[in-house]
Amino acid sequence: MGKYILDNLKLIKEDSLKIGLRNRSFLYGDGFFESIRVINKKTINLYYHQKRIEKSLKYLMFDLNIDFTNFNEKLEELIKKNNIADGIIKVIVFRDSLGKYFPFSNKSRIIIQSQKCNNTFNEVNKGLKLGLFLNEKKIAGVISNFKTTSSILYVLASIYSKKNNFDDVLILNNDNLVIESTNSNLFIFKQNKLITPPISDGCIDGTFRSFIVENFNVIEKSITLDEINEADELFLTNSVSGIRRVGKFLKRRYESKELTNNLLKEALDYLYLQS
Repeated sequence: MGKYILDNLKLIKEDSLKIGLRNRSFLYGDGFFESIRVINKKTINLYYHQKRIEKSLKYLMFDLNIDFTNFNEKLEELIKKNNIADGIIKVIVFRDSLGKYFPFSNKSRIIIQSQKCNNTFNEVNKGLKLGLFLNEKKIAGVISNFKTTSSILYVLASIYSKKNNFDDVLILNNDNLVIESTNSNLFIFKQNKLITPPISDGCIDGTFRSFIVENFNVIEKSITLDEINEADELFLTNSVSGIRRVGKFLKRRYESKELTNNLLKEALDYLYLQS
């Protein structure tokens, strides 16, 4: 049996999907995406994904009305059809119109895929090894908060990270403030205070970030490289991996891990109760 996807929330076989060469996401990066975690056949943190989808549709001016009750039911149907116990749902939205930079209309299309992967949310890792990407810097602006399909900066940073044997690299904005990694939001513990960069500094408005900010005592303030080196603990968050502790940034080692591990346990207990 072939693998299934959702095309405008209609279940079809993946190999029957048709996307032309005039696709605006392909030509101009005119789209955005969401990655939603599935654990034990349930979507995790779905409320924050829905909020970000709504915000993305509005700000990026995509003409697509989504009934989230029906949306959730369709995700459940896809998970069941593809037998996804643990995995990832990827939602891609793009403007489905002719035109060049100026689209003839804002009519949009939504495609939803799924894939299986192991559940690593509960794992306390040994500590990521992070580097610093300086070849390009991210402009701090509202559009920088969205997960658009124009992701070349993250691609280049990921290539740099791999070439230099890092697990990930931190990215700076145009004011030389540390804002995120290639695929995650950044949090630091400093003097028992939990701090993360504000989205006004240009980081992705991450769904797992939103969950932590709204449910824990978090200070949103700009973070400098000096503060990274002065921090007691660092961790990264994203919707696929959850919370990952940082063990080393360049030459700085972070031996402490108690605060991060405690937060991980509390966050997962709360998320599983809500899912």
